[in-house]
Amino acid sequence: FSGGNPASSALQSPTVAYSSPGTYAVKLVVTNSAGADSTTVNGYVTVLPAPTIIISNDTTICKGDSAHLCAFGGTQYVWTPINGLPNYYRQCPAAAPAVTKTYTATVNDIHGCQGTALVTVSVIPQPANPVVYQVGDTLCCNPGSGVGYQWYYNGNPMTGDTNKCVHVTQNGTYSVTITDTSMCQFTKTSAGFNVTNIGVRSFNNEAGVDVFPNPAQSLVNVKFANSQNYQVRIYSAVGELVLI
Repeated sequence: FSGGNPASSALQSPTVAYSSPGTYAVKLVVTNSAGADSTTVNGYVTVLPAPTIIISNDTTICKGDSAHLCAFGGTQYVWTPINGLPNYYRQCPAAAPAVTKTYTATVNDIHGCQGTALVTVSVIPQPANPVVYQVGDTLCCNPGSGVGYQWYYNGNPMTGDTNKCVHVTQNGTYSVTITDTSMCQFTKTSAGFNVTNIGVRSFNNEAGVDVFPNPAQSLVNVKFANSQNYQVRIYSAVGELVLI
């Protein structure tokens, strides 16, 4: 068996493998008590090439989306693995993997010859839900990178507050919406975070002093229960004396 494996055999019906397509001759040698004889048949074995497969390019999708895969070059198609690929027996199935996955297309042609090709579907995951935490009079959130931010106060967007952290000057409910910076533009919104400790601590029932409104934007009133002389000093949030 020129070009075959094994190159020869004493079996009456041997199985011979050929690694390359082409046409091969076979020589048969017969022996008996009268002697030996042989014959060679040129072109007895024809090995066809595996099908030439054209397959979709690797692609990237957002989690929850699908990608249409296609293979060409045969008459029968089977895709594996079948998870996230309900129509795995079609030429052009829709793949919706939960995570990045490489699919194999096994293709048979009209002669029964078989070939395979690979395509990878990369999946961009959604970001985790943001979590807000407080440090003094500043709110920050995790995740701290790879996303854009928009802060909200009592459900209303805070103009210009689009960083990881925001300085808060009023008590109320704060939340943040993050948008990932990938092509998917996934958005996630945190739970509301209640801030209750911003402003001057109330002096009610403490030496008969009341401060209102609390917190204040520009005007603050100081009310004393008793008529006597008082000295009032006003400090900024960073401890700087601003008024005596």
